[in-house]
Amino acid sequence: MQTMSKGDFARECNVTPGRVSQWLSDGVIGRDCLDGEGRNARIIVDRAKAQIALRRDPGQAMGNGLGTRLDFGPSEPQTPDEPERPQKRDDVAHQIQLERLEQEKRRNRRETIDEQERLGTLVPAGEVRAQMTRLAQQVDEANGAMLADFAAAIAARFEVPQRDVLHELRRVRTEKKTAEAERARDRAKVLPETVELVVGEVAGA
Repeated sequence: MQTMSKGDFARECNVTPGRVSQWLSDGVIGRDCLDGEGRNARIIVDRAKAQIALRRDPGQAMGNGLGTRLDFGPSEPQTPDEPERPQKRDDVAHQIQLERLEQEKRRNRRETIDEQERLGTLVPAGEVRAQMTRLAQQVDEANGAMLADFAAAIAARFEVPQRDVLHELRRVRTEKKTAEAERARDRAKVLPETVELVVGEVAGA
C-alpha cells in the first residue's frame, strides 16, 4: 500500500496542494483514504485516485482538471532499449467518469435548447411549416380573388366580355402555378432528408 504526504500526492496528480485540501474537505477523498490522523496523515494513493475519478465534478474534470493525473500504480522500470509502457488505469472508474461527463453534456444541451425556445431563437420545425403553409394559402386565395377585378377592368377598357377575360386570366394563372410547383419539386429533390443543427451557448447566458 503506497502512501504519500499531501504535498507529494499533489505533485503526483499534477495539482496544487490547495486542490488536494479541497478534495479532502469536499469528501472527494474520503477518510478511508488516509493513513494516520491530523497534519501527519498520509494519503493512500491508489484508493484516493479511484475516489477522485468517481467523485470529482464533471465540469471541473473537463475544465481546469484536464491536467490531473490519475494513473494507477507505479511505473515498472524499463531498460534503455525498451519503450515506455503506459501505466495501468482503473477501467471501471474511467468508464463511470466518461458516462458522468456525457450526462453533463446532455443536460447542458437540453438547458440550451430550452433557453433558446424561451427567447424565440429556436422554434419547432413543424409549427413553422404549418404557419408558412397557411400564409401561402392566404396569399394564393387573395391573389385569386383579384382576378375578377382585373377582368372587369380589362373588359371595360377593351370592350370585350368580362367572362372571356376572366376565363383567360384563370387559365394563365393555373399554368404558371403548375410550372412553379414543378420547379419547386425539382429543387426539393436535391435537399437532404435531414440536416444537422448545432446548438451553441446562448449569448449572455
